[in-house]
Amino acid sequence: IKSKAMRDSFEAKHCTTTGLYPKCSWPAKTIKKLVCDKKLSPIFKGVEEPTAGNVEMDECPICFLSYPMGLNRARCCRQEICTECFLQIKETPTTICDCPFCNKNDFAVVYLGPKSRAERETEQEDQRKVEEAQLRMREEEIKKDRERAKKLEQEKQKQNSQEKQSASRSSQTDDSFSESEASTSDSESESEGEPQIPDAQVAVDFNDMLANNHNPAELEDLMIMEAIRLSLLEGNAPNNAN
Repeated sequence: IKSKAMRDSFEAKHCTTTGLYPKCSWPAKTIKKLVCDKKLSPIFKGVEEPTAGNVEMDECPICFLSYPMGLNRARCCRQEICTECFLQIKETPTTICDCPFCNKNDFAVVYLGPKSRAERETEQEDQRKVEEAQLRMREEEIKKDRERAKKLEQEKQKQNSQEKQSASRSSQTDDSFSESEASTSDSESESEGEPQIPDAQVAVDFNDMLANNHNPAELEDLMIMEAIRLSLLEGNAPNNAN
C-alpha cells in the first residue's frame, strides 16, 4: 500500500505536462504509463539557471532548460531531450518523424535514469576537448586573417611604389621632350633672325656687276670685296658641317 501511495504521488507530480508548450496531443494516461515504466524521463518544470546544490541538472538542447533526474536519450544518436520536447516533436504515439539532431527516420528515445559520475566526467572531458578545438580553430582563423591583411598591405605598398616610379619616369620624359623642343625652337629662331642670301644669287649679282662696270678702280674694289666674301664663306663651311 505504501509503495502504491508513493507511486500515485510520483505520478501526480511528474507525469503531467507543466505548460511548457500550449498543447500536447498525447493522452495523459499514455504519458503516465511511460513515465512510470521508466520509458520516459519524469516531467519537471525546467529552470534557466541551475542552482548550486547536490542535485545534478541536465540541459535540454531543444528548450535550453535544465532538469533533474536525467533526460531521455535518442536511440539513434544518443542526444538528450526532455520529455515535453519529445512529446512535441513526436506529436502522437503513432507519429513517425525524423530525429531533430541527426535526421534519421523513426525518432524514438530511451530513459536510462540519472547519469553516473563516470558519465559526467567523460562528458566534461569531451566538452573540454571540444572547447579547446574550437579555441584552436578560432586562433588559426585570427592568424590567417592577420596574414591576409599583411599580404594585402604589402601588395598595396608595392602598387603605390610602382605608380610613383611610373609617374617619375613620365615626368622625366616630359621634361626631356620640353627641353628638346625649346632647343629646336631657339635654333630655328636664330636661323630666322639672320637673313639668308643664296650663294648662287650672290655669284650672279657679282658677275653682273663685273660685266656692266667699266671703271677700273671700281672693278678692283669689287674684286677685293668678292675675295673677302669667299674667304668668309670658306671659314663658315666647317661650322655648318658640324
